[in-house]
Amino acid sequence: NYSVSFFFVLSGYILATVYLRGRGPLNLKQFWKARFARVYPVFLLLLVLDTPYTAMERAARYGWHSALCKTGINFGLDVVLLQGWSPKFNAINFPSWSLSDEAFFYALFPFIGIFVWKLRARTAAWFGVALYLGTMAVGLLLHGIGWPDESAYSLPPLRASEFVLGIVAAKLHMHALQVDRYRAILHRMALPLLILCMVLFCLTVYATLPPMAHGMLIG
Repeated sequence: NYSVSFFFVLSGYILATVYLRGRGPLNLKQFWKARFARVYPVFLLLLVLDTPYTAMERAARYGWHSALCKTGINFGLDVVLLQGWSPKFNAINFPSWSLSDEAFFYALFPFIGIFVWKLRARTAAWFGVALYLGTMAVGLLLHGIGWPDESAYSLPPLRASEFVLGIVAAKLHMHALQVDRYRAILHRMALPLLILCMVLFCLTVYATLPPMAHGMLIG
């Protein structure tokens, strides 16, 4: 759980650093091509390899006709990266739900990434915090009305705030490096901050927290 949250935050940070740091307009064609090449081919290969085992396992339980129908539907939804939207879609390669979320983040990035990057540093920070707390509130509300926790946990819109936190972190980092006073503080405090972050990470891992709270603390 914590590693996935860290991955989402880190993904937003890296994409913002690579594509938004003063390198001219975002080339959407290049962006989509790079995202597809780095993620989809390996995912598709593993999906194709995993699908026969899933079909055979289901066939042993309730027959080939039902197994092939259900597995075919799951395969079709997985191919278009919709498995994170519902656990019912994600029956072949369960860990791949995070790639479904990443695909959603990539679709948002040209819009929300540029929006955050144009904000002033302090405004961007407040925006990231407000978005994350708002997302947590929605997650807790869904839990309160009986929404299955596993559905809320993998639902892309409820995890997008972690990705946005990574973009905000990149924005704040780049802003700090442009100001002499802040850059000097970062250089002096790099090692103590690293140690502090490691301690906070360990405390977060062992704390009893709802999954929706992981992203803010890890971020």
